Amino acid sequence: MPRWLSSLFPKPRLNWPRWLPQALVFWLLSGLCFTLAIQGMLSLQSQRQLNLLRIQDAALIDSASRLMQHHLQEVHTNLRTLTNTPVIQRLAAHPRDPALRDEAGRFMRTVVDEAQIYDQLRFIDHRGMEQIRVDLRDSGAVLTPDEALQDKSGRYFFQEAMRLPPGAIYMSPLDLNVEHGQVEVPHKPMVRLATPLFDADGQRLGIVIVNVYGAWLIQEFRQLMPPQREAIWLNAQGDWLTGPDPSRDWGFMFGHPGAFAQAQPSLWAQMRRQPQGQLLQADGLWTYTTLRPLEIPPRRGLRTTAVLTAPVSTPSQDYAWVLATRIAPAHLPSPRIFDNPLAPGIHLAGLVVLGGFSVFLARVLDSRRRLQQQAANQAEHLGNITAMMAEGLMVMDPQGKITFVNPEGQRLLGWPASALLGRDGHALIHHHRSDGTEAPHDDCPIRAVALHRQVYRSENEVFFHQDGHAIPVGVSAAPLLRGDTLEGTVLVFSDLSRVKAYQAEIQQLAFHDALTGLPNRRLLKERLTQALGQAQRHQRQLALMYLDLDHFKEVNDTLGHDGGDELLQAVATRLTRSVRASDTVARMGGDEFVVLLPEVANRAAAEQVARHILGALRAPISLKGQDWQMGVSIGVAIFPEGGLDANALQQAADQAMYAAKQSGRNRYHVFTPLTQQANPEGKPD
Repeated sequence: MPRWLSSLFPKPRLNWPRWLPQALVFWLLSGLCFTLAIQGMLSLQSQRQLNLLRIQDAALIDSASRLMQHHLQEVHTNLRTLTNTPVIQRLAAHPRDPALRDEAGRFMRTVVDEAQIYDQLRFIDHRGMEQIRVDLRDSGAVLTPDEALQDKSGRYFFQEAMRLPPGAIYMSPLDLNVEHGQVEVPHKPMVRLATPLFDADGQRLGIVIVNVYGAWLIQEFRQLMPPQREAIWLNAQGDWLTGPDPSRDWGFMFGHPGAFAQAQPSLWAQMRRQPQGQLLQADGLWTYTTLRPLEIPPRRGLRTTAVLTAPVSTPSQDYAWVLATRIAPAHLPSPRIFDNPLAPGIHLAGLVVLGGFSVFLARVLDSRRRLQQQAANQAEHLGNITAMMAEGLMVMDPQGKITFVNPEGQRLLGWPASALLGRDGHALIHHHRSDGTEAPHDDCPIRAVALHRQVYRSENEVFFHQDGHAIPVGVSAAPLLRGDTLEGTVLVFSDLSRVKAYQAEIQQLAFHDALTGLPNRRLLKERLTQALGQAQRHQRQLALMYLDLDHFKEVNDTLGHDGGDELLQAVATRLTRSVRASDTVARMGGDEFVVLLPEVANRAAAEQVARHILGALRAPISLKGQDWQMGVSIGVAIFPEGGLDANALQQAADQAMYAAKQSGRNRYHVFTPLTQQANPEGKPD
């Protein structure tokens, strides 16, 4: 450019502020320190989280081991009790006696129906031939016909159990069930427990053996594991019993033994060397414990002999299960900034803030700079804490208006912070109680925290989501004070929906029949005991009816078990509609039902109900395009004539029911002393 032209357009002079280099240096230094502080905090936080995960997983594995021990103790005790019952002892001595076989079959069906965890319960004679076999099906326990019984003399569990001394129990490995020499499909994981029976001269009469659902044990174990944990169960040879990849499970049953031991040789070596422990390696955090089923102390002095698989018995110390969890690296805490979801944004925001403060603090005293930095750090720390909380956090002023809510609280309630701030908390999210009644504003226990300055805790509160559905929550509310000045209320809350649903499910499974939804034996027993207490206290009568469907076997034989189940459900519906809401209709198992009338005026009133039930079941029931005419035999026992306690009343109703069957079926019979004289054991003549 010519000189004369450059004189017309002079270069602009950069007039940088004098404090800019100092601010830049300070920003670089403070930014570096801030980054190191975040990295150090993340490292400390990740280490604490890792330690917490170690503690949690160790507790999880210990709980799982104790649960398996408890289940095995129960099975040991049940097997010992079963073999010591008189009917089983008599059956072992006289296995071909038809009456004993019938009585033992009914008894063993009852045991399987009640337990619901046994796939099979069998008595095998000394030759290895099944004499009694009960299988659990969808419709309940089923007695195998004599022509379908199998010869088990060549099976390892029979041979090993027959070698045992009196009082010992054999436990098989946990493997897949084999029928007719082939692995049963679909696969049925089983663990078998057996014990021999002897006569008075010490001669071996056979064995009683129970097949316990291995899938039930595995499912119980897996349900204990929370999300992001892989539930792993291995046997003593390093085979997969259950793991994250179902295709590898039970490989040893198909010619692929030791799959886990081969894939994880160093980890497996430590598991064999130390009975329990933890190991952090490249593929995640492993936590494990060794469970030795044969060393579990049985109840009531029960002894277990360490006899294992055929053809060569394995020493008891080699019968072991390894229960383990693995947390994948992706779910482990990381100290790196970019591996944490909030850290990059916090880091970038912090650098921007520090840049602004650098410009400002470069122009003021060093002491002022330090004060501002401290305030910024405190605010950032508080923001991190509230943003990362796993519970909802809400702050309300003394009038109950929301002034703060953390991200988890916004997620649980479905409202953004902008829609919550400044709103009345009670009117917005707490306007009804858990029973559905309206909660008055002045009677709100959370609002009372600010009025009375007292802490309030509850696990039975209900908050309402933005879409209107109720959320059961656990709350902890405390007054927010600065000195003696009340600034509002701090409320911490968490969603208890899964906990409440699990409690309700457990209650339903414990007291109701899975097929019909009717009360089961346990709930019937409780209600009968309560009704008897009320009847005795108020000197009034009650009635107990035993119902048995006539010719129900024809439905099963014609339409299969699905048709039988559909019939039982239809009968349950008709029975429920035939009685009062205060009465109880229960299913005892199979095609047997019980009706409890807790209050009847007299015998005629009970008979009227029985006739009403007969009429309700007289109408045809449509099953798979066919109409079925069902009959029912009803036995009625009335308190106090039929008995003064629950057992006597149930026996009387049972005898009356058999009397109804003898007199032609599809009718009712009321228990009298003549009924007992005619049929004292409650059986058809």
